[in-house]
Amino acid sequence: MSHALRERIEELEEENRQLRAQLIPPLTFPRRLGLTRTQSDILRFICARNCESVSRRRLYDALYGMRDNPPQEKTLDVLIYKLRGKLAPHGVSIRSKHGEGWTIAPESLAVLRAIIEGK
Repeated sequence: MSHALRERIEELEEENRQLRAQLIPPLTFPRRLGLTRTQSDILRFICARNCESVSRRRLYDALYGMRDNPPQEKTLDVLIYKLRGKLAPHGVSIRSKHGEGWTIAPESLAVLRAIIEGK
């Protein structure tokens, strides 16, 4: 691989990193929630939509868009299932909207914000 090609790949990888950061806003969740990095990314993405539905395709693209070997889309179902299990004891729920995707209810968003702020 030529030097110029390697440099171009590095530029594109940095651009991809910056675009992902814009898609998934920088919220920090307390360790006590026990979230993995991917679960945190999913939750940030859903919260950023301010109670509007997030489609499977949009979430999948935000998480895995430019990867060479992304996982199957059904992986999202498992990630959401496990995320729900970690959030439920804290009074936070992610809802499925058939044919639309996932959303977080305003009440759950308020609880999550209070958790983030340490209240």
